[in-house]
Amino acid sequence: MTPWMVPLEELSLSQLAAVELPARGRYLITGPPGSGKTLIAVHRAANLMRTTGAIGDGEPCLFLFTNVLKDYVASGLESLGLSRENVTTFDAWCLRYLRANCTPFGEGFPEAYSVADRRRLVHTYRRGEHWLYRFAIVDEGQDLSPEAYEILNSMAEHITVFADPMQQLYGEGMDRWSIRSALRMCHEPIRLPDGFRNSPAVSALAARFIEDEAASWSYPSRAMGNLYDSEKSVLFTAQSHRAEMERLAVVVSKRLAMGQRVGILVPQNDQVVEVANALRLRDVPVEAAQAPSRRLHGLPQADFTGSRPIVVTYHSAKGLTFDSVCLPRLSDQSFYRFQGSLRLRVLFTGITRATRHVYLSRVAGEAFAEKPILEAAVTAGDLLDLTPRERCLWEDEYCGDAIPFFEPVVIPFLTELKEHVQAGGRGAEAWDREEFDFL
Repeated sequence: MTPWMVPLEELSLSQLAAVELPARGRYLITGPPGSGKTLIAVHRAANLMRTTGAIGDGEPCLFLFTNVLKDYVASGLESLGLSRENVTTFDAWCLRYLRANCTPFGEGFPEAYSVADRRRLVHTYRRGEHWLYRFAIVDEGQDLSPEAYEILNSMAEHITVFADPMQQLYGEGMDRWSIRSALRMCHEPIRLPDGFRNSPAVSALAARFIEDEAASWSYPSRAMGNLYDSEKSVLFTAQSHRAEMERLAVVVSKRLAMGQRVGILVPQNDQVVEVANALRLRDVPVEAAQAPSRRLHGLPQADFTGSRPIVVTYHSAKGLTFDSVCLPRLSDQSFYRFQGSLRLRVLFTGITRATRHVYLSRVAGEAFAEKPILEAAVTAGDLLDLTPRERCLWEDEYCGDAIPFFEPVVIPFLTELKEHVQAGGRGAEAWDREEFDFL
């Protein structure tokens, strides 16, 4: 069983209740990152197949938003009695439907058609048709358009949608009340209770990227991750892109040595290739999580069953979980496609992929609009800025990793040692005083 696939018997009572909702009906289930939405969606699909017998082996019943999330989910299906054919992305289904049912297109349906065009055509052809499936379960429903919900309404009789508006990364997406209206529901959405995977330290950092002040204030108090596994998030500012990659390689290697699953998130698809190759050149065995159309660079593709670090974009990382998440290339140039509120949601989504630790890095001199947020986090103690340590004495041993006892033990010891050296104590001539400038 893959690490993320929690057995049915180990789900919480609220998660189990969502899995076992009555088969008939339409439901909207919302919850924060780490509340188990994707996990519940997969278990609900297996439960409906098991209890109703209305889902065939090759019949799609679980509709996801990205190919990467589909591959991630597919890695854990075997233990539940589901097959890969039961899982698809919504837009891949639209393409298959047009090719199979729309005479003007057939197998030659042009790939150049945009996602919006595909949905519009499916909506036109499906209008007034009978239901194709009894059940449809949809994850990341906050990023589907109103037209997509019209297609769902004509596609399946009974629909369950999982969503989190705080992770809405596409402009055409919808809030929970709009989704409720689109599904033609007469009852209230179901909200999963708090108790999500992020450690307190990860939640404290993520909260700073929530635009709503009240939600930002309350978010850290709702984290239920293991306090003893919590490590303060780290920020490192390199002097060059090469130095940033050198430090990233060391950090990832150390996390692997600790037995952790590591995700490296970047804003752009071409940066997946760039960062993956940079790490491989430094003997870090990474895999790339990419859509099929982008698998052109000979990189090992993620299968989510092993322990290798995975390089993936923020958008494709939605629904994924890692012990540690690394966020390099923090600059306005890297995030040029995302501005204002959208960029905050992108960063929030990236940070909340981590259960235990977040490592952020940027290059000195490169503009980054969210730099004041990072500085405020450092000032408040939610983020450890290691940049001044560029030449510290134990750099080869520590190298940017967030050791929990670092602040209460190492810093006081070195402060005392610095005072001893400055006072001309024994052995002072053997020390380079500049080494202590970071204290």
